[in-house]
Amino acid sequence: MPEGITGFLEALPTDRLEEVRLADMYRLTEATGFRDHYMAAFGSLDDMLGGGEVLGAEMGKGRALPLPRIFNPQGKATALEYLHTMVRVGDLDQSLDFYCNLLGLVETRRREDEKGRYTLVFLAAPGDAEKAAEAKSPLVELTYNWDAEDYTGGRNFGHLAYRVDDIYGLCQRLLDGGVTINRPPRDGHMAFVRSPDGISIELLQKGEPLAPAEPWKSMPNSGQW
Repeated sequence: MPEGITGFLEALPTDRLEEVRLADMYRLTEATGFRDHYMAAFGSLDDMLGGGEVLGAEMGKGRALPLPRIFNPQGKATALEYLHTMVRVGDLDQSLDFYCNLLGLVETRRREDEKGRYTLVFLAAPGDAEKAAEAKSPLVELTYNWDAEDYTGGRNFGHLAYRVDDIYGLCQRLLDGGVTINRPPRDGHMAFVRSPDGISIELLQKGEPLAPAEPWKSMPNSGQW
């Protein structure tokens, strides 16, 4: 057992071990003050997976448990973790201009597959970028197929939703960039726009709604969202 990990394990109530996300284990090490020991022992979250049976057996007091398994305060299994939403795009450069330059997301990684003839680009909200780089979530995955294909509709997909600091400022930036504000933020709280491929995106003002203001207060809806 790596030095420092034993103390971390002893701080866990082992009568209620449940499956949780690897990212949750990392956060628990921070909360219990064992983050430095944890990182010194394993180097990174991904490295920890290599010695799973040893750590799992220690945590289960002799039972080899699949990792990651740690104490869940609610006593419920949380075996699911949101990773990303994938949307197909017809023009990668145009989509990156919309999602990054106008909407404000940041690219965390990308992968090109010559055999499959596609490119994957993963994007995160600025406030999630550091977490997404480590845990690979939460993300939007743009899938660009090199062979031309038209994507229409998209209403049955639902929408992506983002909480924003200044809904008026962001809507103005989108409007200036040629994006239609399908549902203007007349209430200072909610707006909808669409990506170049027709993906509906909901924008929600952080905290209390802003005071109604022009030009949004009198701007009519446009199209569907």
